[in-house]
Amino acid sequence: MREKINFHKMTTALTAEKFKSELYSQKGTALNNYFAGDKEKTLKFLTSVAHCVSVTPRLLECSQDSIITAFMKCAELNIFPSSVS
Repeated sequence: MREKINFHKMTTALTAEKFKSELYSQKGTALNNYFAGDKEKTLKFLTSVAHCVSVTPRLLECSQDSIITAFMKCAELNIFPSSVS
């Protein structure tokens, strides 16, 4: 079983990158499938996730499972997280 990451002990920048890495390590195959194997699009999505987490660090107060599920739903629907209205 994977060890849970304690996000509250990391800086925001490190947290965003760590979350991005954790999301890819757990769900990389699914992400690649959602973006039809387009690695550039997958990386763009992961970068937008990291940016979203870095500008809204309170997201990491959610459970790890719920936040990963939410971002994976975005990927499934081909929606890139953004703060742009």
